Amino acid sequence: MDTTQIEKRIFEHYRGQLGDRKITTQKVDKYSGADNEYDDCVRDIQERLKIKLKGGSVCSTILLHQLSRHKCQLGEEFNSVIEYYNSSEILDLIECIEQGKVNQRCELFKHQPLKGLYKIHHGAFSGIGFSLTLNIFKYWFDEKGEVIHSKRKKDFENIINNAREQSFSTILLQMHDKAILTLIAKRKLTGEWLIFDKKDDINRYLCLATHDEGDKRIFDKKIQPCYLELN
Repeated sequence: MDTTQIEKRIFEHYRGQLGDRKITTQKVDKYSGADNEYDDCVRDIQERLKIKLKGGSVCSTILLHQLSRHKCQLGEEFNSVIEYYNSSEILDLIECIEQGKVNQRCELFKHQPLKGLYKIHHGAFSGIGFSLTLNIFKYWFDEKGEVIHSKRKKDFENIINNAREQSFSTILLQMHDKAILTLIAKRKLTGEWLIFDKKDDINRYLCLATHDEGDKRIFDKKIQPCYLELN
């Protein structure tokens, strides 16, 4: 395979993906659904939470409706960008937190006003949002040009050489997995968070948020209403 041509093709692919997945409010006239369809989604999420949550753990009304929006494929606005998440994947993540299977991925916010709250990244494998693609793009490509980072060259060439005559999609999948698994292991995956806290050793799942929203906006618009409800 011509590595240079493959590299250029991959760059164009990811640049196109970033353009397609950055769905701004200006691109969408209205995103809402029929009341009966949305109500069905809320009830479904409520029933599934009964199974996922253990030992008194609770989910805020804000998160309930966020998950319902994504189940209904309505999308959700985060700082003028509309993201579409997989609600089932997030529910499974909640179950893993409850079972203590992802403790190493849970991090504490270090700065006010979110200091003391936990965050965990979601959507690493099944999300279709903009920030997931941006994570992969920034992992592989030099910000100064259309070339693979010098420190990623060897890994990139290994993927190309191992792929041999396999399809272009196989190469993309291997690049995706390498980037995401490395970023998770090094706790450098950025963008999409599930935020929760612990009170009396009980998990309280608060909201979905993104880095671009800003900590103060997240606290004022989401965390404070959750506290008013749950405290």
